[in-house]
Amino acid sequence: MADSKQNRILITGANGFIGGALMRHYETNGMSPIGIDLVGVGENTLAEDISKPETFSAALDKCDVLIHAAALVSNAASDPDMWKANVLATKRLAEAAVKYRVKRFIHISSIVVYGNTADGELDETQPVHGDGGSYVLTKLAAEHAVLASAMKSSMETVIIRPGDVYGPGSRPWVVLPIEAIKKRQFILPGYGRGYFRPIYIDDLVTGISLAASKEAAANEILNMSCKGYISTKEFFSHHFKWMDKRGPFS
Repeated sequence: MADSKQNRILITGANGFIGGALMRHYETNGMSPIGIDLVGVGENTLAEDISKPETFSAALDKCDVLIHAAALVSNAASDPDMWKANVLATKRLAEAAVKYRVKRFIHISSIVVYGNTADGELDETQPVHGDGGSYVLTKLAAEHAVLASAMKSSMETVIIRPGDVYGPGSRPWVVLPIEAIKKRQFILPGYGRGYFRPIYIDDLVTGISLAASKEAAANEILNMSCKGYISTKEFFSHHFKWMDKRGPFS
């Protein structure tokens, strides 16, 4: 895949935080990505269920690069629902990508696959550790599903493991904390002694777009986050500063 080629891009989870940012990135740069989500928004996003890829086979047949950003992340989701959305749907999508000869499949996983107890610097040689409940286990299993499908074909894969993705519109790391601070209901995770490995949404989008186009990224696993980590106290102290409020432990 030549670095300079303008590939035809398909993005799942196109209405989500990461998927939506990717759609805007490519559109701003003069491309016309095809989005897939349960609800169609605009002329470039199709209302489709990714667990039934045969329903959007025409879009798959036209795409060179598939960026799979769709995932179920809700803490309220049941284990079976999370397994269906994050593992079985990913497996079917990867198999369909092989069938329609997609050149590169980029799977947006998560840095949580290293486990909740991982500390210090993390690189891609760190062993994974499924110690964080259904979400962690399904993200691990989804990675295996993608790699297993690719082994049967010439399709290139890139597994991206982002850290905690924040920026305008991020519900878990911006919107909900600010709402809780306004209501004086904010509870500092880990009493400020927990830690984050954040990455700003624009930086993640840049990294994903490079992974979609660069030869060197083919068949790699890539962590994308800040260097090291920061405490939850430091991370959320910025929220209080934005609102001109005194933060906990300040």
